[in-house]
Amino acid sequence: MNLSTSEITKVDLINDFQELKFLYISFLNRLKTNYQLIAKKKNYIPDDLLPELMNQYHQSEKIFSREISQIQELLEKLLDTDGIRNNFSGFIEHKHRLSYNLRSQIGIISSLITATDWQSPSFKHSVMSEAGRQTGEISGNINDYKRDVHLDERDYESKYLREYIHTPMKFLVKTYLTNSGMAAFCTILNFLVMEEKTNGIVLAGLSTYFEAKELLSKTYGNRLVYVDESDTNGILNAYIRYQPNAIFLDSLCNAPEIPIPDFSTLVPKLIKNCQKDTYLILDNTGLSFYCQPFPLVIGKTRKLHVISYESLNKYHQFGCDRVTGGVITAYGKDTGKLYYYREHTGTNISDASVHALPEPSVKLLDCRMRRLGRNTQFLAINLSHFCTDNPKNPIERIIYPGLSNHSGYPAIKNLPFQGAYFTIRMKKRFRNQRYYKKLLSRIISIAKRKNVPLIAGTSFGLNTTRIYITALNNDYGEPFIRISPGTETKEEIEAIKKLLEESFKN
Repeated sequence: MNLSTSEITKVDLINDFQELKFLYISFLNRLKTNYQLIAKKKNYIPDDLLPELMNQYHQSEKIFSREISQIQELLEKLLDTDGIRNNFSGFIEHKHRLSYNLRSQIGIISSLITATDWQSPSFKHSVMSEAGRQTGEISGNINDYKRDVHLDERDYESKYLREYIHTPMKFLVKTYLTNSGMAAFCTILNFLVMEEKTNGIVLAGLSTYFEAKELLSKTYGNRLVYVDESDTNGILNAYIRYQPNAIFLDSLCNAPEIPIPDFSTLVPKLIKNCQKDTYLILDNTGLSFYCQPFPLVIGKTRKLHVISYESLNKYHQFGCDRVTGGVITAYGKDTGKLYYYREHTGTNISDASVHALPEPSVKLLDCRMRRLGRNTQFLAINLSHFCTDNPKNPIERIIYPGLSNHSGYPAIKNLPFQGAYFTIRMKKRFRNQRYYKKLLSRIISIAKRKNVPLIAGTSFGLNTTRIYITALNNDYGEPFIRISPGTETKEEIEAIKKLLEESFKN
């Protein structure tokens, strides 16, 4: 049965408020847990600091409790209303207000939790501890310098592994937080180079993220051989020919054509032809937990080792975009040494940043990413139809893996999520930075006139649709226009579709 826009919008809003309720409750519980911990360690905290700190804790607790009650009231009203006739504008306004309030409060909570802590915590003291709530848990030369390692990251790492990595013998997979996705990449690159894992030829996808591509190029020089991610046989042939030490690929490329490697076909063939230790390094930012490389190798090879990483700025903050963060998951020979390379390269995540990351939940993230995928597919399909119906428009084609004309469609068509962004390839005469900037300004201007929320900014996977000129002024990537739909309701995303169509009319 086909649901109306109003009915779908109602379901969307219910899911939005359930997500917000989970986030508010999980942060409140984290606040309470650490409040109790500080109360237990009160003898190690200056007397004049403790009352003020406890007062701030109680203030934050009141704010969160109040917002949780309001979310519950809004959910009950939604469930009691007739979604076909109801005007949802008020609910949408509340949703946006609660989201903005949450992300501002997260910064306060993460600071409160770590307020008594030191970046160089003491493990012994004569008069006053300098470890705050972690007094008694610090060991000399082990966790007494938070740039190297700290207690706060361990809980998130174990929960990330539990929720998002689906593989047998999960205990063989190592998880390490970093301060960004690129920090994760640099940690991996340093490990491979300094451990002399990549003394021979190295393969990399032609559409590797442009910043990583630049670092690879400058690191390996003429030992770096590029392969087409969408050509599985071509990658395999290059592997057989060069017998590389490492292969760098993106699960969903952040590039003009958005190519996608077919890992389910490629990895078994790599294993079959693997004659020496080889590291498959996967930037999994685009697909996140929908791409699971570890079941393809664990228990099936001792030669092919997998290191996956992703930015935590996109999906895992549930739209809050509060702090930078990255994560490495690894299986295979010597990958435990990544722990030390994170330490020695200074790429560890900060303690406060960990407490600004929402609780991992595959159930909620799956729901959120399906919405992102739905909105992306909706805009991509409708803009494609618009191009066909309006041949004089400046667009040559819409590029999205979820469209059947995309080269990667066969590899991704059965996934419930096919990406959270699409690119726009302009006709040749419009393919220049000057026009891109003019078009971006035009789209934002129309959105402002129509009072439709739209952002000119980088990243993807957030709440509000974003438009961005990617790889601008860079020698390692062609500039392109990327649209990254947000988690708007059906009603909201239809308004965005209309303004985009108006923007592209000549």
